[in-house]
Amino acid sequence: MSNLHSKPNQVADRLIKGLAFDGNVRIVAARTTGLVENARRIHDTWPTATAAFGRTLTGGLLMSALADEGEEITLQIMGSGPIGRLMAISTGTGKVKGTIGEPHVNLRLNQEGKLDVGGAVGLPGKLLVIKCQGEKAPYHGMVPLVSGEIGEDLAEYYYRSEQIPTAVGVGVKVNPGGEVVTAGGFIIQALPGLSGEELDRLTGLLSALTGVTDELTQAGSVEDFVSRILAGEDWRKLAESELVYACDCHRKRFEKALIALGKKEIEELLSATGRIETVCQFCRQKHDFTREDTKSWFK
Repeated sequence: MSNLHSKPNQVADRLIKGLAFDGNVRIVAARTTGLVENARRIHDTWPTATAAFGRTLTGGLLMSALADEGEEITLQIMGSGPIGRLMAISTGTGKVKGTIGEPHVNLRLNQEGKLDVGGAVGLPGKLLVIKCQGEKAPYHGMVPLVSGEIGEDLAEYYYRSEQIPTAVGVGVKVNPGGEVVTAGGFIIQALPGLSGEELDRLTGLLSALTGVTDELTQAGSVEDFVSRILAGEDWRKLAESELVYACDCHRKRFEKALIALGKKEIEELLSATGRIETVCQFCRQKHDFTREDTKSWFK
């Protein structure tokens, strides 16, 4: 598994976990600029699609940081807009990969002058979360999309499926050339010990935020980003990790999938050009198989 298409000397993307309000508020925050830019180049996304895809990847990583150890999170956004299905698969180790239905989507800016992610995703729609851990039966949680802006939809998932009051902010900023300038986000959860007065104070702090990418741009680090969100409230960091867009595909996996098709189907695929070309949906890496490669498959 490797960091795909990374640029040299790029500041590493990071995620941190912490507690605030005397341990009664849980916070996870991340800068994901580099990995979202990698994903943009791999999938050739246009600006609005880049923002939607980047928010999904960031959201998946933030969710993984709150999941149980060893748990894999699959986040799917399935709206009725032109972008189709968005998917991010992430782990608590800081790795994420994903797919996007239609990468070439670029809508006019919305009424706030921002990339129209909600319009690209489209309502009505569904948000699906699948949690897998070892041999345990996967957990499936699904909620309707409330805006298609991703952050609000994730907050709705936590409220409906896990009954946890949650605020989620995810953002992606691109330059005129379409490259990712800033990306990242946060999840803040109120734990049972938080008082009503403290909840009101926290709500006020979140309402005062200018926006995820604005706050990240002004922050010198992810720690500074958290401090800006909490605006002077004491907090402590519990853990941190580096983040990367990474795919674990390999030639043997594609070979097994082709063998499962059966000899007759393989012969039909080879009949046209004598070659079978496969492409990984996550990293776009190609794996070609010739007739010579297939000779030992069905002995």
